[in-house]
Amino acid sequence: MNVSPYLLLKNSIANAISAQVENSLELWAKSWDLPVENTASCVPASQYKADFFLNAHWGQRHLQNGSTVWFHIPETLARGLEQSVFGLDKADATVERNKSASFAGKVIVEALDELIDKIITAICQLEIQPESAVFSPPTHLFKRGSGAVICEISIGANVLRVLLPAAAIPQIGKTQTARSKLGLTSLHEALKKTPVNLHVEVSDAELTLGYLSTLAIGDVLKLPNKLDQTLRVMTADHITVCNAHLGSSAGSLAIEVVKPH
Repeated sequence: MNVSPYLLLKNSIANAISAQVENSLELWAKSWDLPVENTASCVPASQYKADFFLNAHWGQRHLQNGSTVWFHIPETLARGLEQSVFGLDKADATVERNKSASFAGKVIVEALDELIDKIITAICQLEIQPESAVFSPPTHLFKRGSGAVICEISIGANVLRVLLPAAAIPQIGKTQTARSKLGLTSLHEALKKTPVNLHVEVSDAELTLGYLSTLAIGDVLKLPNKLDQTLRVMTADHITVCNAHLGSSAGSLAIEVVKPH
């Protein structure tokens, strides 16, 4: 049996990621002259069900270390930004045939792509590679202990979500690499230095309650055991470990193991 610790999202890592995202959001909003209040928070991906993501349309970015980051931009966010940036009313912003709305839509797509790239670069500190294969997030990322993180980014009334595997997050990836270098330790090896209390049962004795009440210092109790009779060596919860003989060693009482249990 091998023991391997879960990759857990520490508060310090979650706060660091959130701060990086909020800083990227602030710079992006200023460049587009958007007075939108933005907030970001990070949670383990295991808090979400995989179906929530697999049923939605996800974009992705491939990173130079071979990992992939997924993101989901709600349609309402794009429409809201069209109205904020270009002053289009709700009707114009959703009519594809309208030239101004069509132009606005393309610009907003570019703006959101820029935002995604800024966020991923800030968190992962890795170069984004050209698009290659497109695939959905694997379900194992949503299992407890995967180390995957979901960053929830509130932009106005909309929430943009970024799914980051552990390999894409430097703070978690370094911990994972350090642990892998150390290797796994067998349970037997891990327990070798654990102290255990043992008890030696010399004998039992049967006394009357009247005789017990008269016991005094110096009284001698006769035991039914012979000197060469084996004794039981037990743990604190009375599990027999081995049999032994009573003896002495270097002037101290000792036992000699004669038969493992």
